[in-house]
Amino acid sequence: MWRKSVEKQLVRVKEKMKALTGLTTSAAVRSMLEGESRGIAFVRGKGKHKSQAQRDWEEKQALLERWERYEEMLSTMGEGRNSYSKTDTDATFMRMKEDHLRNGQLKPGYNVQIAVNSEYITGLEAFSDRTDVRTLRPMLDTMSRWHQARYEEVVADAGYESLENYLYLARCAS
Repeated sequence: MWRKSVEKQLVRVKEKMKALTGLTTSAAVRSMLEGESRGIAFVRGKGKHKSQAQRDWEEKQALLERWERYEEMLSTMGEGRNSYSKTDTDATFMRMKEDHLRNGQLKPGYNVQIAVNSEYITGLEAFSDRTDVRTLRPMLDTMSRWHQARYEEVVADAGYESLENYLYLARCAS
C-alpha cells in the first residue's frame, strides 16, 4: 500500500460523502446510517427490487467502509513510512539487488542493521525504513540499553550521513 495513493483516495471518499450527507466525520456518518436503516425495508435475493432509499443507503455504507479502511491503512503506515506490504504489514517496499530481470521491481523487505565490535556481532536489528539515515540513532540507543554502555567510536558508511546523525553523535560524545 502506498501512502500517496491511500491519501488521494481518502480525500475523494470524504468529498463524495460530504456531497451526499453534508457530514465530515466517519462517526457522524455511521450514526446517521444507523438512524436511516430503521426506516428502510431491506430486500435481498432474486426477483426482489430494492427501493431507492435502500440503494442510497448501501452507497453511503460502501463509502463509509472504504473511508474506514483507508484510515486503517494510514494508521498501519504510521508517521515515518510511505508504504507497507499487504502480506507483511511490518515490511516496506524496497528495490532488491537480486532481481534477475533487472526491471527494478519493488518487493517487501526489511533493512537489517548489524553492529560489530572487534570482529564480533554486538547488535542486530531489522527496520522497516528503506534508508540507513534514520536507523543509526535507534540502533545505537538499543545497543546502549542492551550493553549498559555507550560506544565511544562509531564507524559507518555514507548511507548514515545526515545532520541529525552528526548532532546526535556530537551530543553522545560530550
